[in-house]
Amino acid sequence: MWDGMGFSGCPVGARTAVATFELYRRSTIGMCLTETLDEMVSGGTLSPELAIRVLVQFDKVY
Repeated sequence: MWDGMGFSGCPVGARTAVATFELYRRSTIGMCLTETLDEMVSGGTLSPELAIRVLVQFDKVY
């Protein structure tokens, strides 16, 4: 589910992965990406599902 920061609720076993991608999501580029995606979802120009796919790809690259 999209919650403005990507995924809400994370499996307990994924805490290490979460800690890693949170580091990048909280960087300047990660915050700008998240803010832009949130604006696009709120404005109806991007589906929540596609926004999540973009963040997943960002997490893979960084």
